[in-house]
Amino acid sequence: MFTAHELVELARSNSPFYRELYRDLPQSGWRFEDLPLIDLESYRAADSFEDNRILTAPLTEAMVIRTGGTSGRTKLAFYTNAELTDICRYISTKNEGNGMAPGDRVATLLPAGNLYASYLFSALALHYATTPLVVFHFGMDTPFEELVPSLKEFGIDVLIAFPTLYLKLARYIAENNLRDGLSIRKIYYFGETMFHDTREELLKVFPAATIHSSGYSSVDGALIGYVDLGCGFNEHRTPDGLTIVELIDEETGELIHDVGRPGKIHITNLARGLMPVIRYPSGDMARWVEPEGSPNRKFLLLGRAGEGVRFFGPIFYYNDVGNLLFPLNEQYGLLNFQMISERPEGKDRLTLRIALRERRNDEAELEEKVRQLMDERYEYLRHNVLEGIMWPLSVEFVAPEALETSPVTGKSLRVIEKRFRDI
Repeated sequence: MFTAHELVELARSNSPFYRELYRDLPQSGWRFEDLPLIDLESYRAADSFEDNRILTAPLTEAMVIRTGGTSGRTKLAFYTNAELTDICRYISTKNEGNGMAPGDRVATLLPAGNLYASYLFSALALHYATTPLVVFHFGMDTPFEELVPSLKEFGIDVLIAFPTLYLKLARYIAENNLRDGLSIRKIYYFGETMFHDTREELLKVFPAATIHSSGYSSVDGALIGYVDLGCGFNEHRTPDGLTIVELIDEETGELIHDVGRPGKIHITNLARGLMPVIRYPSGDMARWVEPEGSPNRKFLLLGRAGEGVRFFGPIFYYNDVGNLLFPLNEQYGLLNFQMISERPEGKDRLTLRIALRERRNDEAELEEKVRQLMDERYEYLRHNVLEGIMWPLSVEFVAPEALETSPVTGKSLRVIEKRFRDI
């Protein structure tokens, strides 16, 4: 692990991206909060496989991981073997405090291969666990008609998967009356928020189970928050010594110290030296729930920040949707739009609120074109609707003044996250 000072000096001495970013930073006497925040678009532009401008050393040894979100642009993350070991050993030390017990029979139902990270990190964390466990890596693509008998045959009592998969698995078990013989006692999830109504549906199928988040992480930041048994819904603890978590006011850019005030999460990972992430935006909002100075200070996740919104895994990025709608601007007079996430009657719904130069008689035609573009671009959105875990896309046309604005700046909001407003 690096200290923050060591990581910054390594980055600006060896990374072309950070050398440029820190060109005005004095050689000594600087404070951590003096460092400029990373601009996500600039970082991604420098993040290519050939001629990568972020790396601090030649690419001679690395594990390559990618995430595309829904932007269509592949993002790469490079980890050395030593970095993976340090991070996954750290994660493994937190599993005991989150309810893992000796002898647990753990099944992972995660996507593997194709440069995905979730299986890799989970498998390594279980490998390094000091708690003795019996582990079964089934993967996400095992057919349910094969998986459920295996869960019974091996007496699996712990599952690790995404909430989306749990929902599909629970419905399969209920619809086929397969509850008898299951012995699931613990359900761990990550990658998405598991809302209360989803928990209730799972507990009908797995009534003896406790449900835990297994942590908050990303491909870029690795572990951002871990969970212990004292954490409530969507609460996480800062992994002191591994990750520096900062909350930044979206409107003012001010560093937030006090409890209860929402801010955008920025992260610094102290294990990643090959491809540093220093004051990097995670894309999520949170607020502190413990006072400054608390060890492993607890924070509450509040959903996505202004770049996009997550529904069952991938993220809808505002700019990507904007690029998709751009060809309609000239003909139909699209001026602006907002993405709204809601959860009526226990299912997620994405609404596109589109401001028109003037209201039109052919709005039904325009709506159909918007739906067609979205269906073609985001195939998994259509699949989630067909499987009954999301509402169909909602499209609203409004006058420009009807767009919701920030009370601080008066600017129209890009993303309006309504699912977390009661947290």
